[in-house]
Amino acid sequence: MDQWQSLQGLLAKWFHIQPGEINEMLIDDFMVWIDEANAQIESQNKQSK
Repeated sequence: MDQWQSLQGLLAKWFHIQPGEINEMLIDDFMVWIDEANAQIESQNKQSK
């Protein structure tokens, strides 16, 4: 699996975004969602420590 597919999988799992919706996103929008997912995951990890 390449990095692009891994990032798509992250959005699908974390935000329940459908693959078709991910494929239609502009790169800038995609990266905003990835940044948000990373921020939420980081926050969740800090809370669980």
